[in-house]
Amino acid sequence: MATIDVIPRIDPDLVPSRMVGFGLFSDLGINGANVEISIKRLQTEAELDPDEPGILLDVSLLYQMSLRSSEEEVWQNRALKLQRAFRLSGTKGAPQNPRLRVLSLVTSGDYLRNIPLEFILDNTDVELNLLYLLPGMSFPEVMPDHDVAILSISESDKNIEILQRLSPLLPSWPRPVMNSSPSKIMQLSRNGTFALLKGISGLVTAPVQQVTRQMLVDLGEGHIEISTAFPGMNWPILVRPLGTHGGRGCEKVDDSLTLNSYLNTHASPQFYVTSFIDYRSKDGQHRKYRIVFIEGRPFICHLGISKDWLVTYFKSGMSLSPAKRSEEARVMKTFDQDFAIRHQQALSDLHTQVGLDYYGVDCSETPTGELLVFEIDVAMLIHAHDPIEIYPYKQIQMRKIFEAFHRMLDRFAGLIPHHTLPHSELSKSEKSETSLDPRDWKKFRSIAHQVLDASLDHIESAREGSVWKPVSNELQSAMERPLPWEGVPTEKVLQELIDLVLPNRLGNTHPRFFGWAHGAGTAGGALAELVAATLNANVGGRDHGAVRIERQVLRWTREIMGFPEGSSGLLVTGTSMANLIGFLIARTAILGVETRTEGVIAAMNIRFPHSKGLTAYASSGVHVSVKKAMETVGMGSLSLRLLPADLNHQLPPAVLEEAIAADRAAGFVPFLIVGTAGSVDVGAIDDLAAIGEIARREKIWFHVDGAFGALAILSPLHRPALAGIESADSLAFDFHKWAHVPYDAGCILVRDEKIHRATFAMEPSYLTRAERGTAGGSPWFCDYGPELSRGARAIKIWTTLTEQGLTRIAQAIEANCRAAAALATRIKEEPELELLAPVPLNIVCFRHRPTGLEETALDHHNLELACDLQESGTAVLSTTRINGKLALRAAILNHRTTEVDIQIMLDKVLSIGRGYYKLRVEN
Repeated sequence: MATIDVIPRIDPDLVPSRMVGFGLFSDLGINGANVEISIKRLQTEAELDPDEPGILLDVSLLYQMSLRSSEEEVWQNRALKLQRAFRLSGTKGAPQNPRLRVLSLVTSGDYLRNIPLEFILDNTDVELNLLYLLPGMSFPEVMPDHDVAILSISESDKNIEILQRLSPLLPSWPRPVMNSSPSKIMQLSRNGTFALLKGISGLVTAPVQQVTRQMLVDLGEGHIEISTAFPGMNWPILVRPLGTHGGRGCEKVDDSLTLNSYLNTHASPQFYVTSFIDYRSKDGQHRKYRIVFIEGRPFICHLGISKDWLVTYFKSGMSLSPAKRSEEARVMKTFDQDFAIRHQQALSDLHTQVGLDYYGVDCSETPTGELLVFEIDVAMLIHAHDPIEIYPYKQIQMRKIFEAFHRMLDRFAGLIPHHTLPHSELSKSEKSETSLDPRDWKKFRSIAHQVLDASLDHIESAREGSVWKPVSNELQSAMERPLPWEGVPTEKVLQELIDLVLPNRLGNTHPRFFGWAHGAGTAGGALAELVAATLNANVGGRDHGAVRIERQVLRWTREIMGFPEGSSGLLVTGTSMANLIGFLIARTAILGVETRTEGVIAAMNIRFPHSKGLTAYASSGVHVSVKKAMETVGMGSLSLRLLPADLNHQLPPAVLEEAIAADRAAGFVPFLIVGTAGSVDVGAIDDLAAIGEIARREKIWFHVDGAFGALAILSPLHRPALAGIESADSLAFDFHKWAHVPYDAGCILVRDEKIHRATFAMEPSYLTRAERGTAGGSPWFCDYGPELSRGARAIKIWTTLTEQGLTRIAQAIEANCRAAAALATRIKEEPELELLAPVPLNIVCFRHRPTGLEETALDHHNLELACDLQESGTAVLSTTRINGKLALRAAILNHRTTEVDIQIMLDKVLSIGRGYYKLRVEN
């Protein structure tokens, strides 16, 4: 009668038998002699206490280590007849007050038939219990209580029965189960792996067949041809006995004669046969990578390098070769940025097919750069017991893996992450009592990963939910708290950021945010901000990496904008600050450096004793920051001549010339012309070439405000409209707009580096420069602006430009302009809508114009419409005035925006407008 399996009952009072387990590996410093000593010692203990199964199982493990399988089986059977549940005490004893209890579901046999969790969980605050499930025998009636169970049994012919019996039980298991799909484990046989991965682009795995011994005998004796026996294969082939691991019995067979010799030394009745793939690198070495996947993320465990095609780490001579270890260390350090990126799609597709929470992959790369997969198994050996004096780099990598594994356990158990791993804590003598560092770095690291996941989820789901909504009552209440004299736990603080701040967004990351000229940011830029904050570098001066990155960004920017070699620049908060700096430099150019010491009035009396004052010129559509800058530099906003724009909202060169001539005749001194590249209202671009020519002829400083429009120069379609921008004496623009660098990231370029530096440079004794050392690298960036304390803005700019590439950014700009043109076309076709301005780039100004409303009522109607639209969460438009009329303004700058988003916005505008108008009429 067949056994009916049931889930073992949890018995809180069950006390598993204690065993050391594979922790013996590390403490014994294994070699043949002390294994024998340990076996004899444990055997003596077993004779004194023959009913203690933990000792018996430890003896069995030691026999496994010495490859004496018959003795191992005898001692293991003795242990499992007495007990099925065991608690791992490890090298330092089981934790007294475990944070987490893990139950590993295992089966009998050698250690490669189960995930060797002892290596991952040894010497931590996690309690590890083993529950043995045996072939042909009923499952235990009871099991220890636990927080998480792990199905640790690997794929093999001997394990199929256990896995099949577990399959209907695991969905109803009383606790969360990792690797909870036996069917997915069973598909990882040699031939199953080939079928599973077949067809994945960029991935190669050799076809595998399971064959009988007689078939190989017939092939070896010439009774059948290899093409008949194994279609698609040819000599050489690889042959290995069924059920073996770690390369045991696997040999390359070149012909039938070699096959006969192989069969004479291997008595197995079943074998695997596979094609041989030559995966030698150019240097003649074979490289085999062991990778583990933890919740879908690949981690490098080791790299074996050998002249032999059958690379086993312990036989590849890694410990004897500094060059090999150096390469392994480099691969571990760069894995996420190199190997994992090269094979990103293949690794992702592989994981999709495998679908387990934890497993290992042995793989390599073909000479043509494809991922070559040898084997996938849940029970691959992962450990941190290599001698640290030989492999110092491995401890860092293993810690990453173990921490990721712990985070996975925490998530399955539903716990707030908190764990302690070995070799990670400073001694008390090394810790500062007043340090603001985390008390528990491991706990903090887990919290940080949660925050990172939440942040990336926020970016990934940017188009979901409302574009904007009123700030929540919860956030308002939280922001009314008293001063925090006592600290709050990190997890609580950061959880509030996730729960309260992230949902209350402005909305500019959403593809239907058209309110103002705000960039949408990128995921890569967000990570770059983390790196910049980690560096915590002051880029005001001195010689360090963040300074070099800013110089690189400025060199790129000069090239983009056509500025000459030797021109200077500075990264600032935004164009408002860049405009101010440009005006200060223009003031120096006209009044001299004595302005810094004597002041504007004294300098004017020295240079222009009989003049009525300095004057500046700009279009009436110029940004308000230009007016602010005039006030800040001491010229006064009345000295700014705001000249009427033409029908295209551009500054007419003839009008400019007339104004300059009139001011000169009246006794004023023109000192500054401001050209606009992308006006704030409509996106208009002045005739920069013509204005630049006037400025040169009149010897007036030419400044361009290109806040968002300047970067349209990246697009071949829009570059002609910006002709003349390269002639500017100074140019201000933002990377945080159309380049989508996270806020804030503005820039100013200056043609004359000497005047630029003369405007700001100062060297008190505490800022003394040096030829070398930390104080090297003069001139410093504080010599080109008002700030000494400056953040590392260049890192996120460099990252965004490098990751995305200028071509891709240009394509996003062109897509925004196409969307704006499509919106303008739709507005012209809709009788209820009115286009109020030309659309040279990406800004569309229009209004809803129902019949029967005079101008004042129309203004009120469209203002209410804009507010209703924003509060609906569908889209955000802002308002402005075009020729005195209140306009709805759609500034399309989001790289996520599609024409479908434009259609959704416009449909909602019409719906709200019609409803609002109907309500007015009825009332």
